Amino acid sequence: MKEHGKWGFRYQYEYSKGGIIIDRGAATNLIPQVGMDHLAGLLRGTAAPISNWYLGLFSGNYVPDDPGVTAADLPVNVGEFTAYQGASRLDWEHEYDNLSEVSNANNRAEFVFTGSGTVRGGFLISNSVKGGNTGLLMSIVRFPNPRPVEPGGILRVLAGVVFIPTTVA
Repeated sequence: MKEHGKWGFRYQYEYSKGGIIIDRGAATNLIPQVGMDHLAGLLRGTAAPISNWYLGLFSGNYVPDDPGVTAADLPVNVGEFTAYQGASRLDWEHEYDNLSEVSNANNRAEFVFTGSGTVRGGFLISNSVKGGNTGLLMSIVRFPNPRPVEPGGILRVLAGVVFIPTTVA
């Protein structure tokens, strides 16, 4: 079968402290098998749509290369980072650009840190509970460099799925 297109989630982030941008980066993700199964189910009409998605962060020295990773792995194996403002994970307030992307480009998630640590990556999940181990894990990504964070620092995150048309030979 010829490849007609490829797609995946992309993440862009910037870390600032005191209004000064200290670091920027970008990465692409792993869509775990549970995410692929959900997407296939949506196309086939066998999966229920999920209307709310949430962004979270992780600090563990985890490399997202296992397609079997699920929400159950977040608290221990992945090491979810929860020292940021708010009682829950941040809403992924996404829009469709009517061309090729669904993202939160117009409303990036802003993690305002309440504690120190190191953020190594992020994820997109259907459960809002910080440190929770249930829900559908749609995407998980490791950032190119570990990012030390401090109280008052802000990490702005863009996450989106991009459909990139390719030519068929």
